[in-house]
Amino acid sequence: MFHGAGNLTIDKGSVFNTKEAVIQVKGGFPTIVADNAKFNSANGLILQAMVNDDPNKQGGSSGASPSEASGGQGGAPAGGQGGMPGGAGSQGGAPGGGQGGMQGGAGGQGGVPGGAPTGASGGAPGGSQGGTSGGAPAGGQGGMPGGPGGGSSAVTATFRNMTLNGDIVNAMTSQGDVIVNFEKATITGAISTATAVHDVGPNGEKLVMKEETDLYYLIGKEKETYCETNDKYGVKVSLDKNSKWIVGKTSYLTALTIAEGAAVIAPAGYKVTMTVNGVAKAIKAGDYKGKIMITVTKS
Repeated sequence: MFHGAGNLTIDKGSVFNTKEAVIQVKGGFPTIVADNAKFNSANGLILQAMVNDDPNKQGGSSGASPSEASGGQGGAPAGGQGGMPGGAGSQGGAPGGGQGGMQGGAGGQGGVPGGAPTGASGGAPGGSQGGTSGGAPAGGQGGMPGGPGGGSSAVTATFRNMTLNGDIVNAMTSQGDVIVNFEKATITGAISTATAVHDVGPNGEKLVMKEETDLYYLIGKEKETYCETNDKYGVKVSLDKNSKWIVGKTSYLTALTIAEGAAVIAPAGYKVTMTVNGVAKAIKAGDYKGKIMITVTKS
């Protein structure tokens, strides 16, 4: 599971056998490279990008560590609201500040672009209370992982020298793109934008911050509907000349690049068609942008 930016490399014949998504990204924008690996997902999800649903999140939606263990007070790099450098105290913080002073920078919400140290509630070094919210290095309010701090707004995943069976889905299209590159790789499944409804407890309980932990099993659980969204971001797919996409389910993209020699085909007994902004297009080498729908029907 990934919160935030950073790099994830899976290679050297690694094998993942999972009940849920092999790679789940929550509100963050990592760069992922999978090379010569095997992914086996019981629920059929290879890569799932979703809005961060962690009940203890505060401030920014993501940090900079590929682990739920990241965060705590003085969280990971990349600032959310009033984030502070990792390890800095909550009172009398970074250089000489007033209450909770902190290092300024290129921040997330309320961040001060670049520049000298600034306070959150305690302003510039040695300054008075009431300064501007802090900046880049660090977590959201309370030291939880911060936001991307003006960096990438895309999950970038490259799959090479491997065969994949399962879906790649972006259900956080309000926050960023999912960019998928295939290099000498084959995937059978859907690659799509989606809307999502979060799972609830047996009596309709929602996952919220509270003392009890009886609903912990709802974390990361949502039901997704593959469809076009009207959000700013989407899914962009690129296939090199040695790659193939066997479209297992109707999929919705915002960009598609098919190299000469690549293939986008249907499974046996089915046919696949494509429209771009509602206009039928032949599936052949080229670059396509817009509202792309790749439909799978029985032949």
